Amino acid sequence: MAKPKATGCHIAGRRWTDKRAGSTYHSVRIFLKGECIAECPPQYGYENMYIKTACEKLAELGLIPQGKSGTIYLREILKASWDCADVARERDL
Repeated sequence: MAKPKATGCHIAGRRWTDKRAGSTYHSVRIFLKGECIAECPPQYGYENMYIKTACEKLAELGLIPQGKSGTIYLREILKASWDCADVARERDL
């Protein structure tokens, strides 16, 4: 298996719940060595869907192989960290 190109990666997610409709949305920023390399616009997804969105973006950028979207891969192989903040307003995504 080829080694991933990204190390020192951090995934910062934001989540917002539309209480009237009951839908949850998230946005993602990906940092590599402290520099923001990608932002994903708000999209539908709840709980840890922001991690899957980030993995798809990392694969699109060629930093990880296609289909590697699990947290075990991120933590063990890529040495990535992640967090997610729940925000009160949609515009804070």
